Amino acid sequence: MAGLGESGRAAHFFLEMNQERIEQIRTMVEPIAASKGFELVHLEIKGDRRHALLRVYIDKPGGITVDDCADFSGYLSTVLDVEDPIPYRYTLEVASPGIEREFYKKSDYERFRGESVKIQTHQPVEGRRTFHGTLIELRDEMVRIEERTLGREVRIPFPEIRRTQIEYEWKRR
Repeated sequence: MAGLGESGRAAHFFLEMNQERIEQIRTMVEPIAASKGFELVHLEIKGDRRHALLRVYIDKPGGITVDDCADFSGYLSTVLDVEDPIPYRYTLEVASPGIEREFYKKSDYERFRGESVKIQTHQPVEGRRTFHGTLIELRDEMVRIEERTLGREVRIPFPEIRRTQIEYEWKRR
């Protein structure tokens, strides 16, 4: 690891530990969320051992309220205190994925068919890296959208997608 230095190795190790820990926590949290009527959308660990943040995104049909987040946070905090999957101090944050939620699973592409989305790719597709339009479908590793600025359908290879999110159309008064 030429050029990483001691702090670079520590950061790399911490990142690897986080991925394993995230999967362990996801396995624990998913059934808990489901038992409370929520979908576990995503979870992430940010920061380092001195200032760690466990962020958990939940949703349910009709959307999440602040009270839902507070109630689930209290319940989950108790479970995490007992199970102790994170061996250092951290802050737990439970939140809604938001109105412009990011996609984390292939099933999101089915769930949000017909919605307005923004898709960013790793490499240019048809000369572009950002697309805005209506999600048609994900089939055979190809995402199809009716691209708004081009006025036509565009096919984007799923492995090329870096990020997809709902694009809420804000109404002006």
